[in-house]
Amino acid sequence: MSLSKPWRLPAAERRTEKPEGDAGGGAGRRAAASAAEAAADRAGEARWPLPLAGLSLGGAGLSAYLWQAKVGGTELICGPLGDCVTVNASVFSEVMGVPVALLGMLMYLALAGVLLVVWRRPDSGLANYGFALALAGTLFSLYLTGLEAFVIGAYCVWCLTSWILITGITWQWGRMLRRTARNAH
Repeated sequence: MSLSKPWRLPAAERRTEKPEGDAGGGAGRRAAASAAEAAADRAGEARWPLPLAGLSLGGAGLSAYLWQAKVGGTELICGPLGDCVTVNASVFSEVMGVPVALLGMLMYLALAGVLLVVWRRPDSGLANYGFALALAGTLFSLYLTGLEAFVIGAYCVWCLTSWILITGITWQWGRMLRRTARNAH
């Protein structure tokens, strides 16, 4: 599937048989077009990790900013839409003394690394492990968002951005794994 045209069906799912009443000539053109579309689909599959790696690096930068704010290395700017300072200073901003933002940064960097390996070596088998890490990050971020809403009583717009980011990465990664598995059969 072409990343620029997500509404198009993969070549394997398109109808390629000759319609009734086609008096020849069209079948050859359709077969050539189908082969070209299949090659474009494979090229799209080979490139899918790159945008997700870019998003992962963006998430790592966001988490690094939150981590630096947590340890006093920079001032946390939240704007009028939340209370990031309260969230980042809460008891829930650490796990066994380790800042959650540091864990997030390490997760995003690991995801970017896995995605780059998957891009260069699609048969490496790391795609499923990376997806599992992204899914765990999504669920943990959802848990933290629930804590913001129901326990802390304050929201951090940067934390919510990170939750949306990791959820989008996980969703797209899952779609590509499913599509790859479906095309392999």
